[in-house]
Amino acid sequence: MANFNKDYVKTSIFPREMGRKIGQAEEICHASDYDDFYIASKEESERQILAADEFIILAEKYCVEQLDRQEE
Repeated sequence: MANFNKDYVKTSIFPREMGRKIGQAEEICHASDYDDFYIASKEESERQILAADEFIILAEKYCVEQLDRQEE
């Protein structure tokens, strides 16, 4: 997470809000792995799915832009 934020969020490749969403997903992942009684709600699960979809769109856009720049 630290490297992602340093390399992609701080440099404005991805928006700060996406960095926050990924950080929240990491916290939920840790809670579900290590907290004995953590159960994600349906609403939280839906929010995380939407955030993942948003990240995939942004990542694909970034990758296509990088490929286009290499071809130039």
